[in-house]
Amino acid sequence: KSLSIRPSKAERVFSLSLDTDDQVWLLSDFPNVGIGYKRARNALIQFKSLMNLFIQSQESLITIPGWGKIIAQKFREFLYTEINIDDE
Repeated sequence: KSLSIRPSKAERVFSLSLDTDDQVWLLSDFPNVGIGYKRARNALIQFKSLMNLFIQSQESLITIPGWGKIIAQKFREFLYTEINIDDE
């Protein structure tokens, strides 16, 4: 007998592969942005890669089906937020 435990989304092992599902999962899991699976998939369908998506203006992001001004603004803020990590 064996016991299978499905890890939660946050515990999923992520590898940097070219697999579309991994890219959709990564994008959909950005914290406090509210993208979700469907919006992430729509974004990658429209812009073809994460890099192409990351360099878009807010005006371009609004054109993604399911995205609006608020999601586009939160996404851009997430990408441009500077992180301060103190070495202790």
